[in-house]
Amino acid sequence: MAQVRQFPPKLLLSMEKNLAQAKTLTQDPREQARIRLVEREFIYLKNLASVFYFYHAYRLNPSWEMFEPLAKAIEARNALIDSWYDDKGKLKMEDGWPRFFDNVTKDFLKVGGRLTGELSTPFNWNVATLGVDAPNPGTTWCMNLGRENHVPDPAKDFRGSAKYIELSLWSPNLEARAFCTPAAFGELVFGE
Repeated sequence: MAQVRQFPPKLLLSMEKNLAQAKTLTQDPREQARIRLVEREFIYLKNLASVFYFYHAYRLNPSWEMFEPLAKAIEARNALIDSWYDDKGKLKMEDGWPRFFDNVTKDFLKVGGRLTGELSTPFNWNVATLGVDAPNPGTTWCMNLGRENHVPDPAKDFRGSAKYIELSLWSPNLEARAFCTPAAFGELVFGE
């Protein structure tokens, strides 16, 4: 999470104020075009840093309260990137400035480009699916949990004893003695 430490919210706010001030200091069209380009890159940076910031908070306290701002930041980033491309997936050019992000494709930009590692978690999350509430009462899931007594090999047992180790089982498959047999799974029915 180096990105969070490099661009904390206070620094981003200071950068945003400086950019707003720079916009008022020139009337030259070329300088205005450059400022628009810098502003566009700053908006991207600010959004990227906010996703990392909220993801870090979510990892420290995984809860719906922490997930919701993260999901909004991811959706905002995707909408921002989508707004820079036309219906054919071609990058829209800024008036007076020929190139932005080296004219990369939208999919390429969403995963972080080629000069860095691919941005995966949380950038590739489908937040619409993840934001769904808990299963409704009466919803049934097939499930198999396990617990059994097991005598370890004393030669391999790190404790040096041959005592039984108790492992968990729920809805065991006693016929095939295989854990991953869906037909033997039990049903988990959600209540209120």
